[in-house]
Amino acid sequence: MPPVGAGVKVCRASGTVPDTWHRGPLALTMLTRRCPPRTALLAIAALLAMLLIDPPAIADSESAATGTAAASSVGGAPFEGFGVSGAWWARDTGRLPDRVRARIARLLFARTGLHLSQYRYNIGGGGAIATAARFAPGYLRRSGAYDWAADPAGRDMLRRAAALGVGHLVAFANAAPPAFTTNGRGCGGSLRSDRVAQYAAYLARVVSHLSANGTPIALVSPMNEPDSSFSSCNQEGMTVPVSLRARLIQAVQAALARRGSAAGVLADESGGAGALLREAPGWLAGAGGSAQPAAVAYHAYDDPDAGRLDAVRTLADAAARPAYMSEVCCMVDGHFRRGFHPQMRGALWVARAIWRNLALGGASSFSWWVALSPELGCDARQASCRRVSNRSGWDDGLIYYDRDYRADGSTRLVLTKRYWAYAQFSRWVRPGMRPHVVTGDTGGAKVLVFAGRGHTVVLAVASRKRPARFSLQLPWIGSETAAVSQTSTDRNDAPLRSVGVNAGVLGADLPKGSVTTFVLPGS
Repeated sequence: MPPVGAGVKVCRASGTVPDTWHRGPLALTMLTRRCPPRTALLAIAALLAMLLIDPPAIADSESAATGTAAASSVGGAPFEGFGVSGAWWARDTGRLPDRVRARIARLLFARTGLHLSQYRYNIGGGGAIATAARFAPGYLRRSGAYDWAADPAGRDMLRRAAALGVGHLVAFANAAPPAFTTNGRGCGGSLRSDRVAQYAAYLARVVSHLSANGTPIALVSPMNEPDSSFSSCNQEGMTVPVSLRARLIQAVQAALARRGSAAGVLADESGGAGALLREAPGWLAGAGGSAQPAAVAYHAYDDPDAGRLDAVRTLADAAARPAYMSEVCCMVDGHFRRGFHPQMRGALWVARAIWRNLALGGASSFSWWVALSPELGCDARQASCRRVSNRSGWDDGLIYYDRDYRADGSTRLVLTKRYWAYAQFSRWVRPGMRPHVVTGDTGGAKVLVFAGRGHTVVLAVASRKRPARFSLQLPWIGSETAAVSQTSTDRNDAPLRSVGVNAGVLGADLPKGSVTTFVLPGS
């Protein structure tokens, strides 16, 4: 099989890229169709185009695994989006110059950036915690009055997300206001059973206010990793007993309805898929409980295996609700621990995590933890900091900033390979597109297929150890041309030569340690 782009005619696009799609280098080859009859002029033009575009990284044909696979002809439930959380960094970067804040927003939300379709805004409780940088100001004063001037930097980034077209805004809370917790603090306690209705009313009022002021909230999440009180107090947190979760979900739904809000409730954001599976029978309808949230959410900090993820899919199906993988980060060799890996090692972990949760768990949404972090473990002003791994930082962000910017004046932003790998997915897999199950041998690559909105997107992740080669049958595609982009050691979502697809068969020859996206017309 020829390598990517070999011997392929490059045809001029026969359409334009819809406004809802990312506009970048790949837009030049989007919406291509079958080549017209060959003429000398077209042949010369094609040759010149191939010479002007960087060739793809070619896999070693002797060591590449080979395989033949096919995508199902019928798609699954619509995908709802890729997202990130705005916890802490959106406030911590509040004193950066407006031009830097604007650049951050573009990097995350614009079509030329990640083009995220979801953004998770943190509704603070305002309780005391030990780590000042993670303090989340609340809106409820001790007097019972609401302070709508609270959290200006956090709300500013939420407004920027909405202004740049993020259509699915989620509001999540880590802890209730202190008056509603057992210890009167922002951490280390539990939600008081006699304050459930008041807490629900608080969330509904904040969500209604945010929605009425230009940032319409689609989902609200009233608890976070509810098995943990976060007793170390490095962030907000509270336990919510399993016996109280259905009551809390239903109280928030009722409070939202009273305010005429269309927002749904997301629950229960268990810290791992295993915790969700153990405890869902105590609160989730369809599993033994009574609550009917809009979506079932879990975090993937237990690095769930195929069996556990398949059980999540079964649970969500029984509840007739979509599954959201709403938070993960910081996994090093399968364990949650320190370590800063700005190059492809960290990027490939993110890409594989996306594949696992979507392909095996059937997740309808995937959200990385924090979009930005200061936890580099090195001096952001040093060029080596963005290239060299260390054991002091954390793999919690996609972009990093200088935690001492107020003192040293550095406003440098460090974009990791995780950022670019995430872009390979978030830029191209848009809300409403449907996943198609891939069966057969993909040559060792992890492959996802989505179709909808007039396009088909194929995403392939080749391991660090070996290249991958496969052919993929796409039953609904005829003879077309696929636009290609790739993130690898020396590329950042970079456009490659287009690839011919004959009789619906896409051939891929991928270098080891790469994430590649193919975009074809037709769905």
